[in-house]
Amino acid sequence: MDVLNSLKQIGLEEKEAKIYLFLLSDGPSTPTEIANATGIKRPNVYGYVQNLEKQGLIHYQLINKRKLIAPSSPTKITELIEEKLTLAKQVIPNLVMSHGGFQSNITFYKGKKAMQELFKDALTCNGKEIWYQWSPIDMDKILDKKVIEEFIKKRLKSGIKIRSLRPAEKESFYQSETNDTLGRQMTGVAYVDPRYSFSLSYAIYDDKVAFYSSKNEAYGFLVESKEFAEVQRMLYEIAWNNSGKLNQN
Repeated sequence: MDVLNSLKQIGLEEKEAKIYLFLLSDGPSTPTEIANATGIKRPNVYGYVQNLEKQGLIHYQLINKRKLIAPSSPTKITELIEEKLTLAKQVIPNLVMSHGGFQSNITFYKGKKAMQELFKDALTCNGKEIWYQWSPIDMDKILDKKVIEEFIKKRLKSGIKIRSLRPAEKESFYQSETNDTLGRQMTGVAYVDPRYSFSLSYAIYDDKVAFYSSKNEAYGFLVESKEFAEVQRMLYEIAWNNSGKLNQN
């Protein structure tokens, strides 16, 4: 792992990261020692040290009457990230309100890996319920057994219920959803009339509707729109209420 680049991605400037890594390696040091080791001009070292101090990543120690700059524990980095995440959660509702509430959006996904990430997005649902119109055979081919089984495991652990409207066909990788009492309680299944079949699947959760193509085309897109999700739910209810139920809760 490139630790320097990782620290930059976390939010440190490159020279701040170099100073922090040097201090972790060599221990408490003077500005001159830091400048000599990192190649950063001594007058500039003070500014970077000041920024690191504000973030709690360094502190000062008095050793043999010398004031030295010492590194804080690397666990402080985790605390910084958690603090930023908490702040983001606090400010986002205000930002949404200032921009007139929910903003619709469409995101496209292309290729197998991207499709798998789109599939996993449903695990983020706040409403703890996902409605699927699903073609197991087609989705098996593009999502893979490991991805599907891991999704089912996380879904049940997170307490997310599903309704799954499916063609009357072999269900392959999805059998583990209803292998035990919890799975059966958290999984509602209905089968469409045998006269109808489909390969494109979709999922409705929160104010989102995600569409998944078959492996032949390997694309997907996510529509984030309250009105669109409401209409899709209404149409889904019509199909659900006219299908053969199994484990409907």
